Amino acid sequence: MQLGPYTLPNALFVAPMAGVTDRPFRKLCKRLGAGYAVSEMVTSRPDLQDSLKTSRRADHSGEPGPIAVQIAGTDAQMMADAARYNIDRGAQIIDINMDEGLLDSQAAMVRVPEPGRWRARHRARAGDGRFVEV
Repeated sequence: MQLGPYTLPNALFVAPMAGVTDRPFRKLCKRLGAGYAVSEMVTSRPDLQDSLKTSRRADHSGEPGPIAVQIAGTDAQMMADAARYNIDRGAQIIDINMDEGLLDSQAAMVRVPEPGRWRARHRARAGDGRFVEV
């Protein structure tokens, strides 16, 4: 299976789950055959990026790739900055939690009528030559 520039061994994904998908759990899942495992959700708020909780969630020491980090937030610029922040710390894939207030209801679809266009617009703004979709 192809995910951007990464070839995964299979389509068995481990979804990000708060309080569950920490580094030891992700490593275990990959060892047992998961092709892809995403970190617990990491905030896009810059004032919390260096907190103990966030630094533990973003720790990928010894973890086989590709390294995927889920970020959450509602501000597009903060999300782009958070994507770059996590890439600088080893993330190879950024998974965006779109259920934290941005696309949380049917009414939200009025604000973002074509989500695919929104993603493409922010991929270009966030990119520095590496594959990042924000």
